[in-house]
Amino acid sequence: MLKYIGTIIVFLFVSLLYGTMVQEKKLGDLLPDADHIFIGHVIKVDMVDRKGHLITDNKARTGPGLKNTIRLHVKVKKVLHTTSKETPDIIIIKLWDMWHYSLGQIKRAAKNERAIYLLKGPNYEIVFPRHFTRPLHEKKAIIEYIDKKKSVK
Repeated sequence: MLKYIGTIIVFLFVSLLYGTMVQEKKLGDLLPDADHIFIGHVIKVDMVDRKGHLITDNKARTGPGLKNTIRLHVKVKKVLHTTSKETPDIIIIKLWDMWHYSLGQIKRAAKNERAIYLLKGPNYEIVFPRHFTRPLHEKKAIIEYIDKKKSVK
């Protein structure tokens, strides 16, 4: 009987872990959803609670059951594509709040992060929980995609 209970506990634990895992997507799968593609770098990372109050504790976390959101403040350096009439100089990007991260972890990881950002909608939301930032060496492939999309219209 204990053997079965142990198996059930392990199964439940593994299920919870996979509950917040997100599938892999390649660049070509993300680009069609991107309304805004730009090169920029993170100038600030912060966290807010569900009421929009700023949280300054670097140990504060996000994840299932928590109502905190980590935000990247990104300075736009070069717009590669956008559906907006005007692009702000700084875009605030809300990260997916189902990831288990602390504010301090993201601050350390994103400090001056220079990348290509893939966002969607009028509020500049991430196109997908993973891989919405792309390394700069993918710029050529992204521009080729954008040019091909323009030529089809």
